[in-house]
Amino acid sequence: MNSNLSSRTGKLPDVLLRHLETPGWEAFLEEAIQSSGDRPWLSLSLPVEELDPLACLEIDRERDTFRYYLEQLEREEALGASGSLLSVEAEGRERFGAVRRRLHDLKERFAVYNPAGHSGGGPLLLGGFSFFGEEGASANGDSSLWEGFRPAMFHVPRWSVLRDGRLTLLTLNLENGEDPTELDRRVRRALRRLVPLFELDPDQVLGRPGGEPEAFRLPGDAYDRRTWTRSVSLAVEAIRGGELDKVVLARKVDLSPGKGSGLSTETLEPTAILHDLRRSYPGCWSFLVQPAGGRAFLGCTPERLASFQNRRLLTEALAGSIRRGGTASEDALYGKELLASAKNREEHNLVVRDIRDRLQPYIAQIENHGEPRVKKLSNVQHLYTPITARLEEEADPLTLVGAMHPTPAVGGYPWSAAAPWIRRLENFDRGWYAGPLGWLNLDGGGEFVVGIRSALVGPEGVSLFAGCGIVRDSDPETEWEETNLKLEPMLSALNHA
Repeated sequence: MNSNLSSRTGKLPDVLLRHLETPGWEAFLEEAIQSSGDRPWLSLSLPVEELDPLACLEIDRERDTFRYYLEQLEREEALGASGSLLSVEAEGRERFGAVRRRLHDLKERFAVYNPAGHSGGGPLLLGGFSFFGEEGASANGDSSLWEGFRPAMFHVPRWSVLRDGRLTLLTLNLENGEDPTELDRRVRRALRRLVPLFELDPDQVLGRPGGEPEAFRLPGDAYDRRTWTRSVSLAVEAIRGGELDKVVLARKVDLSPGKGSGLSTETLEPTAILHDLRRSYPGCWSFLVQPAGGRAFLGCTPERLASFQNRRLLTEALAGSIRRGGTASEDALYGKELLASAKNREEHNLVVRDIRDRLQPYIAQIENHGEPRVKKLSNVQHLYTPITARLEEEADPLTLVGAMHPTPAVGGYPWSAAAPWIRRLENFDRGWYAGPLGWLNLDGGGEFVVGIRSALVGPEGVSLFAGCGIVRDSDPETEWEETNLKLEPMLSALNHA
């Protein structure tokens, strides 16, 4: 544990004590010790009073350990975690399969105490995958930008706090032992280190800095704009020539605060940025993945890749966009124009068709919900089609995630033709941008989102990412403005952190 938490080790709250003074807990300790040869790790999940997982992560402000966050505010679902009991890493095209095999190996290696029986209890693997399979695979630029982010990287955290509606679960993961009494002592000692999460001592609460923050602004880089115009024009030429139907091109924008502002990227706290994002975009997924000592990859994505529960898959097609209006009637007009746009409907239909084709080998039944509808976010409107499916018995989440990534919404169509164009036309390493990130339990459940509307934040600086789909009717200037629109959420959050 980091010094910020371990500096105060007071009495355990009653909400924790009452779970550790029951016959059920004593019986579990005996069973865990007896199986310690086969189960070297223990996972303890306890229902506790209502906690804000983001506030817990903010109290634990240690940068020299793995940190993770995922929240969908409208659904009252949030998960914050810190530390690493064990990690799983892989690379290459087989990275999804490598993580799947390791997950299978771990299934019988944990003694689990989860009296609430919630699917988010017990050990969770938290992390994600890069966009391409190898480190630096998309790079014409500096791949050190993503130092610490492996092509596949998951951790079982030392602790996590999950909120699902009114239920809050505190999970502790640690090594198993050889004696029930000693194991009980170690569990209580580890829980005492987490007491600050419950107390919210004013001395440990993060406050906003005084004074008015100096605005981060998009740089007026004429070279960047000319490069973008050339790239989009080349992509449109290739599409009209029949080489492919769509390619998604992205921009990386490096930011620094204004001169004389007294503001430094070294003082930016990722949790403060996330707090602004979740309030401003409650219908999106706020996320954070931060390797030990590394930059924080964070954002607020509108795009779920896949949710798995009880052998059912929920995914969606999200492609085609237009701005929000300043008045109700203007907003409705823009939404109507989006639904009528041949360019946007073509882009959206490609995504729907491709998702269905990729899922077909793994599902018993699939359905999408009719014509696309308009999904209105705070600053943009998208064409949106939800898709549900019932999985075949042998299908598993990571096989599906590997089959679905990248969707045409972030890659292109067909992918085999689009991938070389992304490598050729983008001048930076995508790293984890637009890759799948999320969590898995040991029983086939999990949630993955797509890492877009995002940024890398660290003492070295801030890099924003945004992309858009290029089809035969794309106009470079229009697409440039669309990327600026998609950069706005992160830019605004930085200015309010």
